[in-house]
Amino acid sequence: MQKVCFRPLKRPIALIAAAAIIFYLIACGGNGDDDSDDQNPTIPPQGLYEKYPIDGVVAWSELIDEMSATVDIRDNWGSGAVVNTSDVRWAWVNDDRYLYLAVEWTDDTYNHGYNSAGPVDFDGVQVSFDNDGNGTNETGEDKRTIITASVGSQYIDGIYNPGSDENDQVADGFGKLRYDAGNQNYSAEFLLPLITDANGEDADFSGAPSFSIAIFENANIGLGQVNMGATHTIFERFNKNTDYATDLETPFTPWDIVAVRLDGTDETVLLTDGWVNWLPIYGPKGRYILYLKSVGYTAAHLMTRDGEELGRLVPGMTRIKYVDWK
Repeated sequence: MQKVCFRPLKRPIALIAAAAIIFYLIACGGNGDDDSDDQNPTIPPQGLYEKYPIDGVVAWSELIDEMSATVDIRDNWGSGAVVNTSDVRWAWVNDDRYLYLAVEWTDDTYNHGYNSAGPVDFDGVQVSFDNDGNGTNETGEDKRTIITASVGSQYIDGIYNPGSDENDQVADGFGKLRYDAGNQNYSAEFLLPLITDANGEDADFSGAPSFSIAIFENANIGLGQVNMGATHTIFERFNKNTDYATDLETPFTPWDIVAVRLDGTDETVLLTDGWVNWLPIYGPKGRYILYLKSVGYTAAHLMTRDGEELGRLVPGMTRIKYVDWK
């Protein structure tokens, strides 16, 4: 895993290098003998823009795939001695319009000096996106920053440029942080559009770019970095050691649903029931998995991301060849 080290705001930071993020951007479809009643429309699901008021207060219980790390803060921009540590946790979720990212980190000092010239003594967090996916944060790539500012915080939509700061000419997104003096920690929230702005200054998050998270600590000049764990992907597995495309027993051989981290570790068989289970996809918020089950006919079934079977999703449809979920 390549570690990326940079100084975007010329302030003490602790850097977390992200491996890769897969955002579950999937849409709803299918065809078949659907006899649903159009007189009973369903209420559209609540989007992230409506669900999460960006106020710096994170509802961790509603987030999944939470990750954490303890970061060593080293002086001399990370090359010197350890002068402090910070416990960091983060999680994200997306719908078809926005990426929501939450970050929390420990800090025993609340630095928030601000005057007419701008920030004087501050803490904060910065997310830098690897737009082209080459493993390095380069000039012109997207970054989003929140810093403490007087009694509140300041959100900045910027472009990565070593040695100086550049703000986007077309700013978008939201960000806010809060300091909890009792627990001596910060929490921050970002809500970012999935697609780039009109000037092409932002990362296109629908392309699943990697990113790094930097924690600003103005009490010590230091830099710490760790690798961020990958999230999961899911797939179907043919349970024979043959080519399923030419094996005549393929339609009658069980297929399992399997989850695994993107780095190939932590493989888990979510479903193995003797039937042909295939085309699994995560729901937009990552909490459920939609898949097809063939038992002489093919129907859409639903289960939790942990593998708990919830039954058929659309009882009136049994000629399904493809599904998407949005």
